[in-house]
Amino acid sequence: MSIVSAIGGLKVGVTAIGAEEVIPETRHGLCTWHLIQNAMKNVGHLMRNGSNFLTDLKKLVYEYVEVKKFEEAWDSLLSTYEATDNSWLQNLYRLKEKWARCYMKSTVTLRICSIQLSESLNRDLKDYLACNVNLNGFFKRFDNVVNDKWYKELQAEFNARKKLPTILCWTLPMLQQASKVYTPSMFENFQT
Repeated sequence: MSIVSAIGGLKVGVTAIGAEEVIPETRHGLCTWHLIQNAMKNVGHLMRNGSNFLTDLKKLVYEYVEVKKFEEAWDSLLSTYEATDNSWLQNLYRLKEKWARCYMKSTVTLRICSIQLSESLNRDLKDYLACNVNLNGFFKRFDNVVNDKWYKELQAEFNARKKLPTILCWTLPMLQQASKVYTPSMFENFQT
């Protein structure tokens, strides 16, 4: 296999190939943001004149958790938009295990399904990495990044909880309950 193999506009790069060779249990998923961008470039003609193609495609990417329902929806998509012979969609379907929620549900992704989220993690990791770090050192530093993220999240939640929300009408039990459940900023949105 070449370093980067282009599959009808969809690319599987060095990261996927290297990870699968070094750590065979590793699964490489496609960036869903790029997948949607590529769809607009390659099958944009199916999205014209008030078409729901993009909405239907996004449902295939994000919503279906059962393989059977996904397969039915995929067939419906191809039929509805008369796209059964579209080579880009055929190639996308061949890679469904790398992007469809129902095929990725048993894969630990740390909720990273978009390059934008992984770039955020990459930025955080750069603070902990140096050129001379071995694999063991990398995982120790990665663990530090994850712990720092958890700590910041807990700290933000603690700070949000210690600021008591202002309840405009104490006589409504629903507002009293909501003030205990929601963060102050969410409660303000709920209350107004």
